[in-house]
Amino acid sequence: MLLGNEEPDYQEIFVQINTTAIRHLKTIANSEDEMLASKAVYLASLFSSQPSAQEIVRKASKSDRSLLKLAAASALPNLEISKRNELAEELIDEQDIGIKKLVIKSLDKNSSSLLKEKLQILSRESQSTYIKNLSDKTFIKITN
Repeated sequence: MLLGNEEPDYQEIFVQINTTAIRHLKTIANSEDEMLASKAVYLASLFSSQPSAQEIVRKASKSDRSLLKLAAASALPNLEISKRNELAEELIDEQDIGIKKLVIKSLDKNSSSLLKEKLQILSRESQSTYIKNLSDKTFIKITN
């Protein structure tokens, strides 16, 4: 299985499969194997124009399994702008610094005004100095 590798080459896998694989990715993303499920979530994000693939990432972003939320956060740059903003607006509020970091790093000039507002708040109020600094730098980068 291509996703079974420790660090799969997602782009290589993506070019080898087509949209019919999305239903299999959904099954894998719902499996008990959290590591394999997280890899399926990220791979699904590469099919960003497909609603069924977007749903896999959306479901992972709402999961109570931390690896799936991390996979959803890492997948944000692959998503279309509106879906990226929608999921980032929720994931940026997560307490997990790793998730928050991935969300912040995914933001760009096309980020929603709500995300920009949340960045300003994080730059002032985050308990993490790293998140404060990253939020401040990202806000400056995406608003200039």
